[in-house]
Amino acid sequence: MKNILLPTDFSSNARNALKYALQFFGSGNHFILLNTWQAPYTPPEVLISVEDILMKTSKQGLESELNAVKAMKIADNNTFETVSQFGNLVDILNAVAREKKVDYVVMGTQGASGLREALLGSNSAAAAKSINCPLLMVPSKTEFKNLQSIVFAADYKHIEKQDSLETIVTLAKTSNAEITILNILDKGKITDVNQGYEGLKIDHLFNGIKHAYSFIENEDKAAGIDEYLHTNNPDLLVMIERKTGFFKSIFHRSITKQLAFHTHVPMLVLHE
Repeated sequence: MKNILLPTDFSSNARNALKYALQFFGSGNHFILLNTWQAPYTPPEVLISVEDILMKTSKQGLESELNAVKAMKIADNNTFETVSQFGNLVDILNAVAREKKVDYVVMGTQGASGLREALLGSNSAAAAKSINCPLLMVPSKTEFKNLQSIVFAADYKHIEKQDSLETIVTLAKTSNAEITILNILDKGKITDVNQGYEGLKIDHLFNGIKHAYSFIENEDKAAGIDEYLHTNNPDLLVMIERKTGFFKSIFHRSITKQLAFHTHVPMLVLHE
């Protein structure tokens, strides 16, 4: 059984992410619906506490959301609970994830013109860089498809925790999906010895799983990944969050370049 944390603001986007998660993980799991809220300052002479109103609204919204979820056929054979808390979303996500021993966090993301724009949404980007467990980000209106193709955007740099890759292996084995290891190369640059060594370790770990390699030349890493997603339309994009290098470059806002493609593929962010 997996513990899956789903932050919700009661929007159709959040509801879609929840529906996707139910189909993605299947039955026999425990889902935690989380709503956070923050109250503005109110002067002491105000008799009705805005905080009390927001807390009541949050709890009522969670109850309504839970009833709607339980009415779905795909929710059968799963268990649910709700959590309403005051404070910053990312801080609370991390606290609840630790307390509840969460295996995955699932968030909906608003429509965006490209990978970088999707990641630069305040909540999505903060969560991807800060949450210490796997984060599945589901674009708005995305419908679940059985996992047949997973693309792993790799930079062939040393991975401290091999269990990050074990998550991909488990997903591929469970769904009998093929993994494509995607590397975005700077134009005219070849893979060096260290990168080649890390590539061999990845190849060894994926032994016994259908996997292939794809290389794209593009100095804009996000644009290169978007190009691949647009052309190949995989079912899931997987990335490992790093504090420096490849992943950091994707979060960096580019003023001179606008991504031409649309991010429509769910993305699983793993952490070192």
